[in-house]
Amino acid sequence: LTLLQHDDEMSTIRLTYKQLAERNANGELYLTIHRKIYNCSTFFTEHPGGKDVLLNLKDRDATKAFESVGHSSDAQRILNQLFVGFIQPERLVERTSQQEHSAERFGSIPIVYARNTHTYLKPCVFLALCAIVVYVSYRTEYFGRWT
Repeated sequence: LTLLQHDDEMSTIRLTYKQLAERNANGELYLTIHRKIYNCSTFFTEHPGGKDVLLNLKDRDATKAFESVGHSSDAQRILNQLFVGFIQPERLVERTSQQEHSAERFGSIPIVYARNTHTYLKPCVFLALCAIVVYVSYRTEYFGRWT
C-alpha cells in the first residue's frame, strides 16, 4: 500500500478512504473523525463502549458517532495519542494522477491545474468599467460633448 504523502516533520500520513478501507481489510483498525485518521488497532479492545462500536465505524466517517457520545478529557487525550494522519480527498488524488500523466506526455513542461486562480480579476475589471462609465458621463454632462 503506497502512501500519498508522508510528512516527516509531524510523522503524519495522508490516505484516501479507499486506502484506509484496504488497511482496515488487512486486520488493522483506522477510524476517521473530523477528516483525521486515528490508528485504533491496539485500543479497540480497551474501548469502554466495547470493540464492536469501533468495528462498526471503521469504513465510514465516525465524526457524528464520536460527537453524539459525551467523551471525557481522558478520551480526548487518548484520541490525540492515536492520531496518525489526514484523509486525502479523492479529487486531489485524481488531479495528481492527471498531472503525472500529463508530465509523462509532455516531458518536463510543468502543467498546473489551478482552480479559481483569477477570482480577483473579475472585481477589478468591474470596477474599471464602472470608473470609465462615470468618467464618460461626467465629461458628457459638463462639457456637452466628448472632446
